[in-house]
Amino acid sequence: MPSKILIENGPWEPVNEVASFIPKGYGKLDHAVYKINQELRASLRLRQDPLELRKTSGGFEIRARSIAGTVSNGHFSIDVAPKFVAGKNLDKEWSLSLMALVQYALSKHVFLQKNFQINAHRSRFVDLLSMAFIDAVEAGLRDQVIHTYNVVEEAGASLRGRINMQRQIKTYLKRPHFLECDIDQLDSFNKYNDLLKWAADRFCSLVQSPVLTRKLREISIKIPGRNLPLAIHQQKQINLPPQFRAWHLALEIAVLLSSGFSHNQSGGLLSGYSFAFNMEKLFEHFVDFAFKKATLLLDDNFVSKSQLSTPYAFPQLATGKTFYSKPDNVLVKNKTAHLILDAKYKKLSNNEGDKSRKPQNQDVYELVAAMSAHGCDKGLLVYPKILSDSLLDDRKLQVWHISSFGKTLTIGAVAVDLMDLRLPRGLRSIEHRLAEAMKNLL
Repeated sequence: MPSKILIENGPWEPVNEVASFIPKGYGKLDHAVYKINQELRASLRLRQDPLELRKTSGGFEIRARSIAGTVSNGHFSIDVAPKFVAGKNLDKEWSLSLMALVQYALSKHVFLQKNFQINAHRSRFVDLLSMAFIDAVEAGLRDQVIHTYNVVEEAGASLRGRINMQRQIKTYLKRPHFLECDIDQLDSFNKYNDLLKWAADRFCSLVQSPVLTRKLREISIKIPGRNLPLAIHQQKQINLPPQFRAWHLALEIAVLLSSGFSHNQSGGLLSGYSFAFNMEKLFEHFVDFAFKKATLLLDDNFVSKSQLSTPYAFPQLATGKTFYSKPDNVLVKNKTAHLILDAKYKKLSNNEGDKSRKPQNQDVYELVAAMSAHGCDKGLLVYPKILSDSLLDDRKLQVWHISSFGKTLTIGAVAVDLMDLRLPRGLRSIEHRLAEAMKNLL
């Protein structure tokens, strides 16, 4: 196991200290990283290569940008911790912290309750996810196997089920004494079990622990499904019949595994599987979720509108195009925008001196443009709490006033500590922090 963890947007690290299965020679290593970058950029829609490699006098060094998770292509494997995780317990807590963020950002359901106790040793991200999947599948198997009705076509002398008139007319001259029937039968071979079996087999190729591999193979045998190609399973949600709600958590994890946040990779005779996240998008999803929860804590009848689009620049010529503003969230009351929220997965500022520390100009320009388009004079920038960002490290609201066209605009900036999500009431504390920031600005 590598002796160090590669941190997103962190310093350069020696490859042999953060990676496993390292190909020999710079050329092969560079090609492996190049292939990973190509597939990650395509599947996660990244604007830049997530992995950078360089050759030094002491060997090879690597760093990661904008992603977190496990990356592998068979010849090369590396874990990337999110940048908001830091401190002495980095190797134990980064997987748990990322999993906590994922569960709130991408799902309404908490599926990691048991695995939050696994903190005595260093665990890979995919190992924790597979542990959660194993727990959820075992809970489902203790309840009942998922059965759904499938239509079976049958021809016979007596009526069973219901007559299929279309087939009856077609076969009347050939066998007039037969009835063409459609029979509804309970069957365990359905899309739910197929997805669960695919996920169990896929996790077998992800994990490195022999114990987890054995458990996953055991539950794969118990699940009465078919291991169909990935393309069949790629969907955002599954409408599970209510009598099988014990399987909901397992299916949530399986859907997450098959979603666009992960992708398959292959190289040569070996194959690997990456499970990485576009952290900028993941943070935006989480802030959207938390902002909606925080809105419910306000006194008045405010509602949160995600990606509310409004035109702000109109073409002079009929052939021109209209420009639209679509901020992350808009706080609305009586059809009027009262506050614009924009999530930024970055440090508040790159400036080192405390006197000059402020939001980057680009962040302010984008927020002010959205405020102008929606006719709103209040705006809020939300950042993740990062250890090196001293201005927002105390998580207090910072406020600035901007004069624009005879009006005074007020913008605030607040940091949310994503490490709090590992705590029982961590999400609640973030909701209250956002609600308090909104109240102070309003």
